Amino acid sequence: MAQEVEMDGHDEQFAVRTAGCVLMGRVRGAGPAVMLLHGAGMDRAVFDDQVMPLVDAGFRVAVPDLRGHGRSRPSATAPSAGVLERDVLAVMDELGMDRAALVGQALGGAIAQGLARGHPERVSALAALGAAWNADRPTGPRPPGVLR
Repeated sequence: MAQEVEMDGHDEQFAVRTAGCVLMGRVRGAGPAVMLLHGAGMDRAVFDDQVMPLVDAGFRVAVPDLRGHGRSRPSATAPSAGVLERDVLAVMDELGMDRAALVGQALGGAIAQGLARGHPERVSALAALGAAWNADRPTGPRPPGVLR
């Protein structure tokens, strides 16, 4: 995976190469990591009004376009739950985010829930907005602080 970063003050554009897609997005600020994940048929612009208040509050905010959305097109791989979760982890890895608070809207909320269950060590907090509970996926032991 390679990261291309275009600097614009404290605002960086990133491009993360994954299997079958280049994931595009922006990261801004410094401090604890927050990842904003949009819903299906949308792109990162849905969170434009939330980025600066979070940055001003002392967070580092990453907002990717999910595979097949916005500037993260085309995708040679279908965007299944597992693929999308791996994409988010790849972005986190490239940006040096060991852990992040995940805020997901609709599809983004489903991805965030899957990551919280499958990789709880990578998730510092979870907010799922307008997202279905994807309880049909297998779960392991409940990590401290994670509800079922």
